[in-house]
Amino acid sequence: AASMAALNGTIQFRLPQLSEGNHKILLKAWDVFNNSSEYMLLCKVIKQDTVKVTRLFNYPNPVYNSTLFSFSLEGPYAGARADLKILTVEGQAVRTLSKAINEAGLRSIEIEWNGRDEKGNRLGRGVYIYQLTIMSKTGKLTRKVQKLIIL
Repeated sequence: AASMAALNGTIQFRLPQLSEGNHKILLKAWDVFNNSSEYMLLCKVIKQDTVKVTRLFNYPNPVYNSTLFSFSLEGPYAGARADLKILTVEGQAVRTLSKAINEAGLRSIEIEWNGRDEKGNRLGRGVYIYQLTIMSKTGKLTRKVQKLIIL
């Protein structure tokens, strides 16, 4: 007596460009014995043309020598540019760090900073502000602001 074991597999398929709205995707597959099975997936496509910053922090904070800024993005961020400005509480920019975001699907993006201004001088102790600006490939801007302390 022959027995048939259920086999599992993976199918990868790139969806075509879908219009905004509700869609029904029907997947039907056959095995070598011509047995078929189907699966239906309902989804909704929402146009998102702005990039959203979902997490933004730096560690360590307070900063002694250097710190690592970390942030996550949602939306069409491939091809975007991140500008991170360190400002005094009065709003004077003391350092700008930039990073091109070329990959899609990143979980977390990091920018390291050595605690120095544009001229290479260490910043004095105190409270500072950092402002992250994301410019998407289409030119849309998203900003988020946090505080940091230098000891």
